[in-house]
Amino acid sequence: MPGSRHILKHITLGVDEVTYNRARIWAARRHTSVSAVVRYLLQRLPGLPAAREFQALKLQPAASPAEAPHRPTAEEIAAFTAPPPSKM
Repeated sequence: MPGSRHILKHITLGVDEVTYNRARIWAARRHTSVSAVVRYLLQRLPGLPAAREFQALKLQPAASPAEAPHRPTAEEIAAFTAPPPSKM
């Protein structure tokens, strides 16, 4: 609808310092922000195979990060850690 505005909802999440720094550096190398990366991932979450696996576990939260139900696949890791496109 022309002229309509999207209202953004804010979320807060906690991560350890190493994870935060790695995400911040990864995003900076791609000229974006951690917020933009998280937004992108959340928008695509329902279609990811890992999300379906998590759903199959009846969304039971893990007692600790070490017990998390999902371990990224090699393809997910490669996609997330791929170097930014080169500029010509």
